[in-house]
Amino acid sequence: MKKILYIMFFSTIGLVSCEKDEITRPDSSLWDKAETTEPSEGSNLNVGTDLFQMKIDETKSFNVAEGNGEYNVTILDTDIAEATVEGDVIKVTGKKQGVTEAVVSDKNQNYKSVKVDVYLTDNLIIDLTEVNIELPFGKPAVKIINVTEGNGDYVVSSANEEIVTVSVDESDPNRINVNATAEGETEITITDSHGLSTNVMVKVTINNSAFSADELETIMSKTEVQYVLWPDEDFYKKSGVMLTAKNEDLGSFPGIGDKGLKQTGVYLRGTGKTALTVAFESDIDYTLDKEESGYLYERDNSWSYEYNKVPCTFKVIKKEGSKCWAVFYAQVGEEIVKGYMIFN
Repeated sequence: MKKILYIMFFSTIGLVSCEKDEITRPDSSLWDKAETTEPSEGSNLNVGTDLFQMKIDETKSFNVAEGNGEYNVTILDTDIAEATVEGDVIKVTGKKQGVTEAVVSDKNQNYKSVKVDVYLTDNLIIDLTEVNIELPFGKPAVKIINVTEGNGDYVVSSANEEIVTVSVDESDPNRINVNATAEGETEITITDSHGLSTNVMVKVTINNSAFSADELETIMSKTEVQYVLWPDEDFYKKSGVMLTAKNEDLGSFPGIGDKGLKQTGVYLRGTGKTALTVAFESDIDYTLDKEESGYLYERDNSWSYEYNKVPCTFKVIKKEGSKCWAVFYAQVGEEIVKGYMIFN
């Protein structure tokens, strides 16, 4: 027995399909009727398309190509779209991003279901057209791609996962994390919910340093006095009552480090607990580009050390008068721990 309702899902390249059960149907009686009604006498019902696509606040019109007059249209999720009929012209307006269906009927109780896809934009734009990643001492590194315009629900893939893997950031769906693990070149693909795709070439090289050239440029462009454990830009930034030290014995402040070591770092008096310092066995002169051997201390608010007298390398990368921009790094197992300090 032939059903009057034809459910045909139109597809384009990369268009994400929506299964019948994924669509909200608040009027189930109408849906059941449309699926089970026997064919009537007269013409078949044909609206000339199986897909209505429009952006939010955009209206598109569709002519009924064949039918028996007295047409009606019902949108199954009116939060997503609304529709009206004028004669044999159906007008559908997008209200909210999503996928639903329009059920069109004629006076002979013929029904036609048409998929309605409401989307945000015709563009998929990212902030990087190509990605270069330097692996510090060959260790894994991450680069961020920001989607500045798109339809969300991004699907990402890498042509060679031995070189890079790619994922959508759990905390920000518009951030794409590119995780590099080996030297080489590959391509990643980003696709949004509307089927728009973009490809990005990724080149990965090994850098005999803990910091890439881009990271060093970023650090030297900052002006605020701050102490940061990479890559959290909010980690130990200047706030509240902060004691900074330069070649100073901080041993009198319990738990910061070993008494007698000369420390450069920060102690947040406001919490009474938090510290991030690099200590040296003797005074250093903060010579530009000179690598110094020191010890990293980092203690959290629970008085527990994350890093306690870990051997590290310290280097001043920029000087303006008495102000210094310095970086530090330490290898802890397979991990490279690094950060920077800007101090007077």
